[in-house]
Amino acid sequence: MHSAKYSGLDFKIPPTASDPKKLAAAMVEMAKNPRKSKFTDWSSLFMRTAYGLFPKTVINSTSAALRLLMKEDNNTDTDGNVLTQSKNPMRIYGETILPVQSKKTKKIMLAGLLGAAALVIISKSGKKK
Repeated sequence: MHSAKYSGLDFKIPPTASDPKKLAAAMVEMAKNPRKSKFTDWSSLFMRTAYGLFPKTVINSTSAALRLLMKEDNNTDTDGNVLTQSKNPMRIYGETILPVQSKKTKKIMLAGLLGAAALVIISKSGKKK
């Protein structure tokens, strides 16, 4: 994220951000075949719907989050040079706020979800007597 390099702030990519390559492809497609709207993923649809229902709440919470993120970080090791390329994989995607989950973590989460679903099914079947 060159804007973060230039500003000296330590921005990281939020989990709701769209994939830049998908977004660019959608923009090109919209330029070729104009439509009223297009949602590139579930998060953009969710955010637009939330804004439509609660505009002031979304604006206030977003601005509060940005104010927190934009506090100057004196520990950031950047000289603000936007002419120097970032290292891979941060050239396009940047660093995320949440850590990337390993396959082991995903398997543990799936096992926990399946276990919780099994407990719910067992408890529901026991109450029918």
